[in-house]
Amino acid sequence: MPAVGAAVFETALVREKQRVYEAATGALAYDALAPLLASMSSPDLLQRFIPFALVRRDRAAQLEMGWEEGWSDANKSSPDALRQPLLSLYANDGASKLPSLFLNGTSMETGGRLLTSNCLLADLRNTGDTLAILGSDVRISTAAHNSARFPYVSPVGGLPTHHVADGGYFENSGSATALQIFKVIAQTGSFKQYQPRVVFVVIDYRPRPKKTPPYHRFANELIAPPRGFLATQGAHAVFALGELPEPRVEFSLLPVVPQPLGWMLADASRGTMDAQARQQAGPIADGVKTVQAMLAQ
Repeated sequence: MPAVGAAVFETALVREKQRVYEAATGALAYDALAPLLASMSSPDLLQRFIPFALVRRDRAAQLEMGWEEGWSDANKSSPDALRQPLLSLYANDGASKLPSLFLNGTSMETGGRLLTSNCLLADLRNTGDTLAILGSDVRISTAAHNSARFPYVSPVGGLPTHHVADGGYFENSGSATALQIFKVIAQTGSFKQYQPRVVFVVIDYRPRPKKTPPYHRFANELIAPPRGFLATQGAHAVFALGELPEPRVEFSLLPVVPQPLGWMLADASRGTMDAQARQQAGPIADGVKTVQAMLAQ
């Protein structure tokens, strides 16, 4: 999931400044799904039939521990980095100058957004602030998980007044949140004074539209409503992406990069993405050059 990658990348920027690429890719190569599936198929399954608490660490905790273990294995000099509080990355009055994180989750009670962020979110309308609701910080691994709770595979998280589920329920591109943040910032005095240039970087991994298969016509009156309901999730993202203003830099990973569950990319997928980023000509070469030129300014 993008949230996991973003959290790991920012952790690497703080804890492994001299080897950011190796630190992040090494951590994300770890098979964090194995402990989750083991917990899902045995203790968690047994808990469904027992009315009192039996499992101390459910599959959600096992997944987070898997990410933490993956980081620890790849980064011996900072083995506990993902176990640290999210806001610890931004300590010392922001001396590390990290990009802010806005990790999208969805409230099961309201259907609205629940954001886990290092920023105060009072100015964002119709948005719940996970840390404010909790009244405390959370581990970096938990902050990432709040945006990456894949349905059924990972259970919803419990908050005092909400249950947080995967951000994709609300809108799975993050574009709606990015646009809202931009509009809030654009109203500030500092923005109007300095007039910074804002560029949206879009990483698109949506599959290309396919011809409707014949089996979609089977029992259409019965199956069409739930299929249409699920399709709206992707449609929200398409709409939100279309609302982002120019200038934009777009990267498209498909059709050459297969995209399975995002908690752990296959070696072939990661290898293809790395190769694309280094190519002088290719699907994303122009975007890479554009970003490099902006960073050099």
